[in-house]
Amino acid sequence: MAIDSHMHINNLVLKNKEKSIEAINTNSQIEKVINVGLDLKTSEESLNISKLNPKFFSSVGIHPLCC
Repeated sequence: MAIDSHMHINNLVLKNKEKSIEAINTNSQIEKVINVGLDLKTSEESLNISKLNPKFFSSVGIHPLCC
C-alpha cells in the first residue's frame, strides 16, 4: 500500500491523462494520491479530478515562482 503525497497529474504533458488516472485508480498498491495545484487553473483541475476519482485528493494553492 502506498500514498503519493505530492503529485501534479494535472500538469503532466500526457496524450491521455485519463488513462494515467485510471491506471492509478485500478492499482491496488496505491491507496491515495494528493494532487497539487500550482495556480488557479491547475487547482480547479485538481479539484475536478478528485471529485471524479475516489483515490484522489486535492491540495489547492498558488506557487510564487510558477506560471
